[in-house]
Amino acid sequence: MKPISFWVPATVCAVISIGALVGSLVPEYSKILRPAFYGLLPMCFYFVGSILSRMHREISRLRHRVARLEQSQQKDAQRPDGEHGRRAGSPGPDGEDDLRKQRKPVQPPVN
Repeated sequence: MKPISFWVPATVCAVISIGALVGSLVPEYSKILRPAFYGLLPMCFYFVGSILSRMHREISRLRHRVARLEQSQQKDAQRPDGEHGRRAGSPGPDGEDDLRKQRKPVQPPVN
């Protein structure tokens, strides 16, 4: 999500509020701005609702990912020593990595 998308509903609401404020302070603009106020008000609610819905989906997705990570950490903690989910290339209990053990020495090119 782009950070600017959170400010769009606030900007629309601010414009609507300024229009309502000007309409209440200047009586000749009251009748002109009233249709715009009531016409744009649902759009403000829609924007806020869509942003909140998107944020709720993202939070739910992040919670699901955290739960999966916690489960994998618990599974790693239950494994016997030496099998704690090491990736290839990470140091083992003896300090050497798996890839170094598997590599063959590189022969220098023959000229």
